Amino acid sequence: MSLNTLIRPLCLTLLGSLIILSIIQSHLVVTQQGVAWHLVYPVKILPLLAFLPFLWKNHKRAYIWMGFVLCLYFMQPVVELVSGVNVLLNALFITNIIALFISAILFIRRYTQ
Repeated sequence: MSLNTLIRPLCLTLLGSLIILSIIQSHLVVTQQGVAWHLVYPVKILPLLAFLPFLWKNHKRAYIWMGFVLCLYFMQPVVELVSGVNVLLNALFITNIIALFISAILFIRRYTQ
């Protein structure tokens, strides 16, 4: 099995795990800070869910735009990791975002050749 056949399932799996980590992180924000859940969950999770149908259909532009959105998702866990808040969760979040970004870039590169 070559790397090219593993890139798409890897992207979809990493996106799914990023959604799960976002749900966990949002739940921690809601319980620790007492913020209204209907304000936190849609802002954190809906942008990721919006990419799912287009990634499932192999739209190259969806992978490109997801790369831009991942840059926005990358900032918060880095700041929280440096400040020492939820170190393990933020380290997992950062690792997942980096792996998803790299796999999306590999997918784009594969389909442009």
